[in-house]
Amino acid sequence: MKKLIVFLTVLVFFFVPFSFGFAYSGGLLQGKIPNSYSGFTDTNHVTDGDQLTKATLRSLDYGSIEYILSTDSTIDKIYSIFSGEGGLYVEFFNSSNVKIFNMTHYGGLINISDVENVKRIKISNGYGTGFSLNEFDVIPLDSNPIIHDEISNLVLIPSHNEVFMSWSIPSGNSNFTGAKIYKGGQLLTTVDKNTSSFIDKDVLGNTSYTYKVTALYDDGYETAGVSKELTTSAPPPDRDGDGIPDSEDAYPDDPTNTPPPVEAGEVENLEITTTYKSANLSWVLPKTENLQHVNIYRETLTQETSFMDNLINGKRAYAASEKIFETNGTYFNDYTVKPETEYKYTITTTSVDGVESEGVTATTTTPVKPAITFEELSLPFSVKDLISSGNGLLWIVGPFILLALAFMLIPKLRNLIFGAFRKYSKGTSEASERRTKVETIQKMESQDTKEFRTDREPKSERVEVAPKPIREPKELKQPRIRETKERKRIPKLSRERIREPRATRASREPRERTRKPRDRREWS
Repeated sequence: MKKLIVFLTVLVFFFVPFSFGFAYSGGLLQGKIPNSYSGFTDTNHVTDGDQLTKATLRSLDYGSIEYILSTDSTIDKIYSIFSGEGGLYVEFFNSSNVKIFNMTHYGGLINISDVENVKRIKISNGYGTGFSLNEFDVIPLDSNPIIHDEISNLVLIPSHNEVFMSWSIPSGNSNFTGAKIYKGGQLLTTVDKNTSSFIDKDVLGNTSYTYKVTALYDDGYETAGVSKELTTSAPPPDRDGDGIPDSEDAYPDDPTNTPPPVEAGEVENLEITTTYKSANLSWVLPKTENLQHVNIYRETLTQETSFMDNLINGKRAYAASEKIFETNGTYFNDYTVKPETEYKYTITTTSVDGVESEGVTATTTTPVKPAITFEELSLPFSVKDLISSGNGLLWIVGPFILLALAFMLIPKLRNLIFGAFRKYSKGTSEASERRTKVETIQKMESQDTKEFRTDREPKSERVEVAPKPIREPKELKQPRIRETKERKRIPKLSRERIREPRATRASREPRERTRKPRDRREWS
């Protein structure tokens, strides 16, 4: 029977919860010293808000703690953290010391029906065995206490150079504001309420560390926290000592981690066209920004036999390969070749790191030089010499040419000038003679008109007719000589057109042609 009792006692001891992962604030007993107690030690720890401290009941003793409230209160919730058997027995009394409520509490925060007029509170262990009480408090009605939950599920994952940690934040707790992370008792960092992981990179390999994570609340309360200890792994091999493991180091033997020199690549599509006096090379540059320039090497493959070699030992010498040019372009014209000679060209590239490639090679043979090459023909003098000689000859021959032109052109020019003056003088005299003739005829017509009017009209009825103005006749061309028949015409009162016979080419003076004026009286 005794063995059964001991077995049941041990079984109950293992299955009853020993602690709860939260605390609270805002209760009626927070920070309050018990009014009386028995059987317990350190009773002030029961209401200090620190769940790591506790009041201890001596083994196999019965103990109790009593609190008297300042006023009658209505209790809505009970909160406790303890370890031991049988739970915690809670009793409420009114101001008349009458018990109004009792229950066995098994830890945590529970709601009770509103118990009014509570003045005295008594708590005791249920079975009288060894018992420890960490926290106890009561929450009045219409009070919103802050539950100080701890973080949970703290996980630490070490490596040789860092420690990764993660945790779960208190769920559904609106008063939670963040967490503090401690390393070896020293504050490492503070995170907000939305952060649930952290990486510590300031660690050494094969070293032990202790981490603690506490919860923070908006009333300024910080929980005791959850702690764990770990040992980092040994550092991996690092031959160059640059702090980067050889498995991750791109240059495990170079502490400066300088990349090795890189080639620029080879040229492509190398082509050679030749004449008897030139070799024209072209290529395509590699598509890279690492190219600095292109090197051109030439080697003469045709055997060059010297006289001394043939005379002494009959050896034949070959021209060694030599660098003849470097460029950034895509072509090169070699004008130092010889006809009927075979050449080997090698095109290499040099990178900005100074690395020269293996190169691309091509061979070619220059053709035979033609017997006659018009390109080599040249005049015995240059254009400048031709112009200088022409100018000198012109200075010598020029005066004689001008003198000959003067002898040829001056007589013609003189005759042209004299002829112009003669023609002008002749034209002037002819116009004057014609004008005199016209005036004479007009006077005769005017005289005839006056005589006619005198005979027919009386003086009182005469009408003076003003003579028409005499207009200068135009210059008339020399008339041709015609044989005209004499006709009698009666002159009109108006001005009559005067025509003169044209002169023949033989006679210079035209023959004068006169008309006999008709008597106007014959009309009547």
